[in-house]
Amino acid sequence: MLTLPRASVVVDNRGGAGLVTPGPLHDTGRYVSGFWIVEAASRDAALELATEGSRACKRKVELRPLYGGGDQSTDSAARQ
Repeated sequence: MLTLPRASVVVDNRGGAGLVTPGPLHDTGRYVSGFWIVEAASRDAALELATEGSRACKRKVELRPLYGGGDQSTDSAARQ
């Protein structure tokens, strides 16, 4: 299960912009237009993958961890 939207960041690497913004892509928890599930060794590694994905698909990418995905500080904060 995905963590809450407040645990996410938005990556925009269209045109090599390399922008990372805290928070969800959209203001609603119900919007999903498609998703990738990737396994990464760390949050930084996942961020690198999201940056490459944004560049490749020419779209903004929301990076959000799964519950139990390794970063327990994010998981516990999202459950509060």
